[in-house]
Formats: sequence, C-alpha cells, structure tokens
Amino acid sequence: MVRAMKKIEENLNPPIILQEKLTLSQFSDYLNDLILDDANELTQAKELKNYLAEDFKRFCYTFSLLPEIDQEKKLLEIGGNPYYLTALMKKYTNYEIICTNCFNDDDSRYYESLQTLSEKRGGVKTYIPWINLNIEKNYLEEEFEIVCFCEVIEHMIESPLRALWNINAMLKDSGTLIMSTPNVNRIENVARMIAGANLYDPYSGYGKYGRHNREYNKHELFQMLALCGFEIEVMFSANVHSEYAFNYYNNLEKIAEALLEIPNRELDLGQYIFIKAKKLCDVNSVVAPNWLYRSLETETICRGEASKKDNT
Repeated sequence: MVRAMKKIEENLNPPIILQEKLTLSQFSDYLNDLILDDANELTQAKELKNYLAEDFKRFCYTFSLLPEIDQEKKLLEIGGNPYYLTALMKKYTNYEIICTNCFNDDDSRYYESLQTLSEKRGGVKTYIPWINLNIEKNYLEEEFEIVCFCEVIEHMIESPLRALWNINAMLKDSGTLIMSTPNVNRIENVARMIAGANLYDPYSGYGKYGRHNREYNKHELFQMLALCGFEIEVMFSANVHSEYAFNYYNNLEKIAEALLEIPNRELDLGQYIFIKAKKLCDVNSVVAPNWLYRSLETETICRGEASKKDNT
C-alpha cells in the first residue's frame, strides 16, 4: 500500500516544463550571476541571495505558464522588484516588458524610473524601466497582452478585488493573467495549527505592504477571478523549497492519512498556487462577497482610478 505522505508528495512537485528547450540550470546560472546595482552589500544583497535560493523554483513554475515566448507581446509585471522573473523574461522572451512598483503607499504620483541589473562575471547590464503604481488603487491607461501579478495579492491591505479589476482594465480582450501567491492551505500550515503554532506572517520593516495581509486558497482565487471577468485555464499548487511542516509536527504520515480522507485534498497542499487565466470581459464593479469583506460603507466595490502621466 502506498503510504499517505508519499501520495501527497507526488502532488507537491509537479514537473516544470519550460518552453523552447530552456533548462532549469540555464535559469539558475543566469539568476545567480545577477546583482541589483543599488543593493546594499551587507543587508539587501544577502537578503536577495537567500530569497533566490528559497524561491528559485517559483520563478521557473511562473515562467513555464507564459504564453508564446517567441512572439512580440506587450507585458506588464506588477511589483517587479527584485526583478528575477523580469530578468528571465527579458533574456528568454521577445516580450516588451514594463514593470510597476509601489514602495510608498501614500505616493500616488505617476512617475517612471529605472533599475539596473548587472552580471557579476561579464559586467553586462540589464535596464528595467518601472512605473510607480499602487495596483490596489490605480491602473495605467495602456493595454497589455499579458499581466504578471506574482506574489502581490497577498500584500493587499484594502481591496484585492479592486486590484484584479484594475488589471482587467489594462488587459486586452482574451489577454493572459499570470498569478502566483502563497497557498494558505499548504501542509505546513496544517502542521502549524495542529502543533498550536501561529500561521500569520510577521510584521514587516518594509511598511504596510511588506507583510502578507491575507493568504488565499485555490477556491477563493477561483471565485475572485470569476467575479473580475477571468476564466482560469491552469491552476495548481506546488512546493518550491524545503518542506517546513516537519518543523512543527514530525509525524506527517498521521496528518496525511487524515487529509486523504477529504476528496482531492492532496491537490491543494503545495506551498504556492500558480494560475494562468484569460480575460473574458470588462468588469467595473460588483457587490462585495461577504466571505472577503465586512463593515464596508458601501456594498459595491468599483474599479480604481487611472494613473496619468500628467498627474504630478
């Protein structure tokens, strides 16, 4: 008989199938050779190195969902910093790429800036233009064929649905949305709760948007995307780093046996959720679902405001 945890583990690590005969080793060699030009060597550079080591597979899973990488397409990456996915797309796709960032949630001005990545061995520089944009409040009056919204929705503090509507406003009809976000239903969190440990994210030194304010499961994301005019084409959960559940409960076999009594639960235990969705229609507002919002002044949530270049 197949042990329960082995059956679960088979679903935690789906294969990463990259396009155009690209390989994981190519991606690893390239990303590990990059540095942010303005990163502080003692703190930020070390933090970024650890970040890459921990989340490398996440960038690869996300890249594998990108459509038609050999074609010229206009892509917007929301929250591009620290630009590891951006760098992969710039090197291995024919996309025209624009990034947004929001380092100060009180700053709603439209302005453009530039980040530089350098290859340590060859000194080749990659220039990444980015625009100041709070996706929870504003959108750009431009149209894109692809929007990447990766590791962002869990940071929203007011209205994740408005963020998705703002993305809807920027996507062309039948455009592609690529998403990734931590899976609140991951097996680590199951073990945490059984052990009596807390599963919430710590407060962040990077401000209100620095911490994970709410994490989601696959069912919630399906509902949110449907409300916002999207149809999911691909959705799966996967592990990207070592399994931490053992740190909280060392007999995962017992947990696995209980989880497998729930139909299809083994498909929803990975550390991250990955989504490829298609825009079906424009959506401007909706009655707020009571499972996501409460105590609102109005029951209707509307799209944000356009961020314009003359807005200084």
